[in-house]
Amino acid sequence: MTIRRIGLAVLLALAAVPAIASPAPAGGKEWFIREGSEGGDGTQAKPFADPWMALEKCEAGDVIHVAGGKYFGKLNQALWKVPFDNIQLIGGYDKEFKTRDPWTNRTELKWDEGKNYPNAPRLMGNGCSGCVIDGITIDEKDICRYNDEQKTSRKEKNVYEHAIDFNRPVTVRNCVIVNPDGYAINVPAGSTIENNLILNTLTFGVAIYTGAVSDAPAVIKNNTMLFGWGFKEPGKGAYDGALIKINAPTTVTNNIIAHSDSNSIYSTFKLEKISITKNVFFANLFSNLKTYVEGKDIPIDDKNMGDLEELGLKAFDGNEVMNPGMAFDPAWLDLYSKRTAYVPGKVTMDDMNNLRKLMGLPVIAKGGTPALGVAPAYDLAKVNDLMTPKNEKCKAGARILKLESLVKGGSGPAAPAKEYAKADFMEVVSKPADFDGKAVEMLVAMGGVANVGSAPATFKKETITGFTLYDKDGSGKFSPAFVTKGTNAERVCQGGYMEYQGNGKPKTLYVVRGIAFEYTG
Repeated sequence: MTIRRIGLAVLLALAAVPAIASPAPAGGKEWFIREGSEGGDGTQAKPFADPWMALEKCEAGDVIHVAGGKYFGKLNQALWKVPFDNIQLIGGYDKEFKTRDPWTNRTELKWDEGKNYPNAPRLMGNGCSGCVIDGITIDEKDICRYNDEQKTSRKEKNVYEHAIDFNRPVTVRNCVIVNPDGYAINVPAGSTIENNLILNTLTFGVAIYTGAVSDAPAVIKNNTMLFGWGFKEPGKGAYDGALIKINAPTTVTNNIIAHSDSNSIYSTFKLEKISITKNVFFANLFSNLKTYVEGKDIPIDDKNMGDLEELGLKAFDGNEVMNPGMAFDPAWLDLYSKRTAYVPGKVTMDDMNNLRKLMGLPVIAKGGTPALGVAPAYDLAKVNDLMTPKNEKCKAGARILKLESLVKGGSGPAAPAKEYAKADFMEVVSKPADFDGKAVEMLVAMGGVANVGSAPATFKKETITGFTLYDKDGSGKFSPAFVTKGTNAERVCQGGYMEYQGNGKPKTLYVVRGIAFEYTG
C-alpha cells in the first residue's frame, strides 16, 4: 500500500460534518536551477539541476531562476510543463545568480538526441494564466528531421511539435527560438510576445488564436522574426511560411518581419481589432500582409503598402519596407538564396543578388538550384549577430538589453510549523461538532472531484478546487475536500483523484492536514 501526504488541505464533509480549510495563499517562493548541481533542494545555496525539478514542486506565483547551461528535462525527454498560474521561468543568470544576460548565458532547453523522442511542445502550459517565460533559448534542430547529415534541408512529416505552446495568456520575452520543429510560439489572445529573436520557423512563427479566457489583444512588439518556411511553392501566397498568424485581436508593433516564404503576416481575424504599426518589412516572398475583405484575398506587398489605410485596421501607421541589414551567416544565406531564387515570386532576382552581395557571395545569373533546401539548420552560435541591424535607420526589432537580476531573496525565516492533531476520519464524520475549527491530520483514501459550491463561505470559489475523500478501510463513507488552486496539495490530488471511487479496499492512502469546519446542508 502507498501512503502520500497532502499538506494544507481544505476538507468539507457532508451534512453536519466538519470541513478542513487552509486560507494561506499559494506562491511567492523562489527556486534556483544550475546545470550540473547534485543533491540540491532548489535554494540559491543548493540549486536543482534542471527546471523540471522546480516545476514539479513549485506553486502558483513562484519564480524559477535558471542559470545559463544546457538542460534536457526529466528522463531526457525535452519536455517542460508549467503547472499553475503566475509562475515565472527566468533564464540567463550567471552561476551565482548575480547577473542576468540570456544572450551570453544561454539557458538552453534541449533534447538529448537519440533518447525518448519528444511528443509534445518543448515548453508548455495547460490551463495556467499569467505566466512569464523570460530569457530562455530553444534550438529545435535536435528534433527536426533533415534530408542529410549536414542538415541542409528539412523533411516533411505528419506531426510537428511547437517550441512554446500555452492555452492561457502568457508573456514570452527576451527569448531566442531557432529552428523550431513547428511553430515557434503558439498562444491565445491576451498574451505578450516581446523582444524575442525568432528564426527559421516552419508553417508559422508566432500564432495567435482566440482564447477562452481573455478578450484582450495579444501584443507582439519589438521582436525580430526572420525566415518563415513552408513546403508549398514559395512566393505564391500559401498560408504556410507566415511569420505571424493572427486569428484573434492583436497588436503588432515595432517588429522586424523579413524573409517569409509567403506572407509575413497572415490574418483571418476582424481587421478592426488588429493594429499593425511601426514594423519593418523586407524580402517577404509574396506579401507583407495577407488578409480577407468581403471574402476576397487581399495581399499587401512592397508596392501597395499605402493600401493598408483602406483595409479598416484599428491602426496602421509607421510601417516601412526597409533592408534592416542583418549580418547573416554567409554559408547559410548561400543555401537559402539558392533555394528561393529559382522559384518565381514577388521578390526579384535582383533583390536576392543584393543580399548575396552584402554577404560577399557571388551573384546568381539565372536562378539557383531547384526548390529543395527547406529550412536548413541555422547555427545557434551565430544568432546574436542578428540582434543588431547594420542599418542604423532601422529602430524596430529585438535587441540585446541590459537586464537586472530578478532574484529577490531575503524572504525571512520560515513560519513556525503548525501542529495538527491526529484524528480518525470515521470519528470526524460521525461527530463533527467535536472537531469544528480544529487543526487535524487524517489518513484517508481519495476519489473523484467534488463541487466547490458546498465549500465554506469564507473561501472564494474561484480559488479552490474540490476532491472527494473516503474512509481508508473501504466502508464507502466519504467527504468533499477542497484545496487551494496552484498548490502542491492540488498537484498531489490531481495525480490520484481517479484512483478510487469508494468500492473495496483502496490501494493508495493520503495524509491530509487542515482546519475542520462543521457544515450543515
